[in-house]
Amino acid sequence: MTIPGFETEGYTLKGTHNVIEQTYYNLNLVKMTGPNGVVDTTGYKAAIDSGTSLIIGSATLVNPLIEGIVVDQLCAGVDALPNITLTFDEIDYVLTP
Repeated sequence: MTIPGFETEGYTLKGTHNVIEQTYYNLNLVKMTGPNGVVDTTGYKAAIDSGTSLIIGSATLVNPLIEGIVVDQLCAGVDALPNITLTFDEIDYVLTP
């Protein structure tokens, strides 16, 4: 599996990952990092769905990751929001505002 997919322009390939379970494209989710530090992802996998742009997860994982992040109703100040990093295997994918 190649992330970010099949786009050939405008992206730099950071790495490839082994699919660890064939039921979905499940990857080894090593950690998630946000403004509150590292979230424990022990025992969790990440299912990659190339048909959506959503990132969803259990409240057990997501709540500590986004706790304290406040978005203005009109999206003012979005550029000042913190980065969120997802780590698959040993490769970091930084989501910027």
